[in-house]
Amino acid sequence: MAIEYPEKAVETALKIRVKDTPAYAADLGLLANLYGEKGQYKLSKKLLRQSLSILKSNLHESHQDVTNIYVYLSEVFDHENMPDSSLHYSILAYSVNALLPVDLQFRRNYYTKQLAEGYFKNGRLDSAKLYMDKLLSTNGLIGPIYSD
Repeated sequence: MAIEYPEKAVETALKIRVKDTPAYAADLGLLANLYGEKGQYKLSKKLLRQSLSILKSNLHESHQDVTNIYVYLSEVFDHENMPDSSLHYSILAYSVNALLPVDLQFRRNYYTKQLAEGYFKNGRLDSAKLYMDKLLSTNGLIGPIYSD
């Protein structure tokens, strides 16, 4: 499989970045996401874990770059049909996101949706409903979508 332009651009950026810095880790995460989109999940997970390690050693746990990597990992595991692992990273992203300021509500919405989907895919419908209801009520939409 030939390397496409976006991967080539990110690989070039990685060559000029100082290793073990947040910028390097962000580029690794981007490259991992590109490989994940092409179905190269093993390589994607390896790069995401490397990125996560660098970010956690340089930034606070609640930094948005850390939560992005959790979401990417969740998505890769979801594509591999590994709902338990996908849910694990969705929970981490949501938990870390709870520490972020309210002005980042759009991010919180995304992580809440990811978590609800993770619970749904794991057959944990009560938890999925709880987080979907939370998403709807937080955004001023009409009450719960399901009635008991």
